[in-house]
Amino acid sequence: MGIIANYTAYPADYIDAVIRDGDGENDTELAEYGLEKDSLLLHLALTGADDFIDGDPLSEAVIGSVLLGADDEDDAFDASVFATPAARVAEIAAALDRADINALITQHAAALQGYDRQDDTAGLRARCQACFAELRAFYRQAAALGAGVMVSRM
Repeated sequence: MGIIANYTAYPADYIDAVIRDGDGENDTELAEYGLEKDSLLLHLALTGADDFIDGDPLSEAVIGSVLLGADDEDDAFDASVFATPAARVAEIAAALDRADINALITQHAAALQGYDRQDDTAGLRARCQACFAELRAFYRQAAALGAGVMVSRM
C-alpha cells in the first residue's frame, strides 16, 4: 500500500504564518489536489529515493518543504504535514516544467520495480506519467495564484 497525500494551495500569508507560528487563520483554499496511494511511487520516479531530500525541488514537490509539528524527522515521510512558501512553490513549478519524467522513470526503473510489483513496466510508466502530469498542473496553478502549499501525508 502506498502513501496517501493531499496537496492544498493557500494564500502566501497563511502559509508564512503556519511556518512561523504553527498556526494561522484561513478557510480559503485556492486549489486542491489529492494524490492517493502513489505519492511514494512518484517520489521514487522523480528522485530514486524513498525519503525526503532537503533542498531538492522534485522531492519537495511530492513531500513539501518545511516539516510542521513533528518530533521525529525520521518518520516524517510516513505521516506528516509539510508547508511550502509561495516563493518556493514557484521554484518547484519551474523545476517540474524542466523535468523529463520519461528520463527520470528510466533512470530510477530499478527502485520503481522494487517498490511496485503489481504493474508491468508499461503500466508503471503510465501511472508515474499520469501522477506527474497532475502534480505539475497543480503546482503551475498554485504558482500562478502566488500561493503556498500544504501537503498532508498519511
